[in-house]
Amino acid sequence: MRKLLLILLFSSACHSSEYNLVVPFATAHVDYGDHAFNNNNYGLGLEYKNIGVMYIDKDSYSNKNYFLYYDYKIAWYKGLSVSVSNTLAFNYDKNDITYIPVMSYQYQYFRVSTSFPFGKKTNVKSDVFNAQIIIPFT
Repeated sequence: MRKLLLILLFSSACHSSEYNLVVPFATAHVDYGDHAFNNNNYGLGLEYKNIGVMYIDKDSYSNKNYFLYYDYKIAWYKGLSVSVSNTLAFNYDKNDITYIPVMSYQYQYFRVSTSFPFGKKTNVKSDVFNAQIIIPFT
């Protein structure tokens, strides 16, 4: 699996693409209580321009989950971009649908997305930091 991901990563074009494969590979939580969270949030996502969908096999609460998001870039400079996403999670923390505002910082093929500091301000149980590899394709 790792070899396949590396082949896809290095064989993809080195320019911005309308379609991206998103591979989350590391997660960390800022806990605002006494909770045990799953930090192995592996999955796979697909983006078209600024709309994306992602499947996570075990989310923070160890549930199978789908995320749908709309991404708006607010700044970019020499390969670095900052964006805000409106994210809907389905089956997150025993809720059918959960709204999560997310900030993303991306440099070329590497992205870190986080709900920090929005989670603490909206009284959720934690904020999440998620690292992802972005694989563009046409």
